[in-house]
Amino acid sequence: MSSPDHDHDPASDRTPPSPTADAAKAQRRNAEDTVRTPRSTAEASPDATEVQPSDGVRYGLVLLLCLGLCAALPYAALGLPLTDDQRDVLERLQPYREGDALPLASLFEPARQATIAGAVGTAAAPTDDEVMGSAPLPDAAADAPDASVAAHAAELPFPASAYEGLTRRIEGDPAALTHFYESLRALTPGHPGPKARILVYGTSMNGADRLTRTLRHELGAYFGYGGKGFVPMARGWQSQRHKDVRWTHERWRTNVVNRGLILNGRYGLAGVLARNGATGGESEFGTVRDGPVNRRVNRFELYYQEQPEGGEVAYSVDEGPFQALSTDGPAVRDRVHAIEVPEGPHALRVRAAGGNLRLYGVVMESEQSGVVVDAASLVGAYTRVLLRFDEAHWAEQLRLRQPDLLVFWMGGNDAGVNADLDVPAFQATYVEALRRARAGRPEASCLVMSVLDKGMMVRGQVRSIPRVLQVVAAQRAAAAEAGCAFFDTHAATGGEGTMRRWRANRPVLVISDLGHLTDHGSLVVSTLLLKALLAGYAEHVAAH
Repeated sequence: MSSPDHDHDPASDRTPPSPTADAAKAQRRNAEDTVRTPRSTAEASPDATEVQPSDGVRYGLVLLLCLGLCAALPYAALGLPLTDDQRDVLERLQPYREGDALPLASLFEPARQATIAGAVGTAAAPTDDEVMGSAPLPDAAADAPDASVAAHAAELPFPASAYEGLTRRIEGDPAALTHFYESLRALTPGHPGPKARILVYGTSMNGADRLTRTLRHELGAYFGYGGKGFVPMARGWQSQRHKDVRWTHERWRTNVVNRGLILNGRYGLAGVLARNGATGGESEFGTVRDGPVNRRVNRFELYYQEQPEGGEVAYSVDEGPFQALSTDGPAVRDRVHAIEVPEGPHALRVRAAGGNLRLYGVVMESEQSGVVVDAASLVGAYTRVLLRFDEAHWAEQLRLRQPDLLVFWMGGNDAGVNADLDVPAFQATYVEALRRARAGRPEASCLVMSVLDKGMMVRGQVRSIPRVLQVVAAQRAAAAEAGCAFFDTHAATGGEGTMRRWRANRPVLVISDLGHLTDHGSLVVSTLLLKALLAGYAEHVAAH
């Protein structure tokens, strides 16, 4: 009798698997396990290729090296014989240029909380008198003008209180400022007439036109407002600003004297040359509605370079029709084109109209007799930069502008903590720069302002950089050798330790780098210089 069907094993009817089939299944299972569970390094086959962590470091280092080489190429290539246009392209490829903020430096600065003037919970901005009253300054100078000056008080356009609090007098031969003081004396405020022009060469300490604005406003209040003065065609540095003017500019390619890339050394009066590229360029220079300076103008002057195959520049007053001015000429030379307008509020537009242009800037002056103060701010410059101007060109620019007082406030970058300064060479450079400038306007008065104290952090404490005293001494000696007057800004503001005191002051007078000034700090320095100039003028009037 056969066995029942339910006792039968179905598997017994199957064909036994072959050894080859079993091996194939095992191979598939091993492959699946390999995908699901990555093997450790110890289990990996010696023939396997696997990226190790150290390889990532190597790749990163190679990438950084490549980036570094790319960044260095625009600097290294400047040593080759190149045209101005080629140099301009290389300059624009440079990740860092003199006067710029250090790349990524803002990532390491503490966040600052902005306050809005007049907002609830914030104190109102201090007045100028409050800023001066709070500033930790030396005692008033013991040798301030004496009572003999009082006998000539009626001849002065300001009271004796205008120079009260004077902390340092101007040093040197009194004759060094005679021309300037006489130019002030010749002014007829409130009436058409002559100007007394001041031209200040400085660094980023005056990059925002702050010291020059104070002089422009305060001297103007006593002697008359003569106008805004010279403004570059376009900004040469991101931090450069000009006050007392409506100033816009776009699409110009600028070259600054700091970098010395223009082969013929012609950078214009203020060290900024504007050139038109393929997209052209346009600027506007307008009077302002607020404030006493530059509310009216009756004369614009366009400073430009004439050259063979020079292009055309077009200008328009108050949205009127554009007029073309050719800059073509038989040789390279500096020119000034005057644009007369009725006294009043006006705006001048200047644009590239075709061809190769090299423009320097525009002067704005009123018909009224008064003081004009030009700011030539070379942001980030060392003193040696002044020798990058073509000597004859710089002299010609000064001859055309006719300043009555040349002020030099250079040297702050030379005295920096990281500067490798040869002091005798620095002094010689300063003397040569003064000589070259005075060659263009030998009758002008000349004044050298010393550097301020500069600080550095040492174990959490602010310390003065010792080299600064050497720089001050070299500047004093350079001024004497060149026949210039000297204002010891370092001593006038407090000497060594000033940055520590000014950093702790409220309002703060110096920014976190312990070398550059806040708006309030600039007000203090410019006011001290103003008092020294007024005191010197009072003595000049009494003596003459």
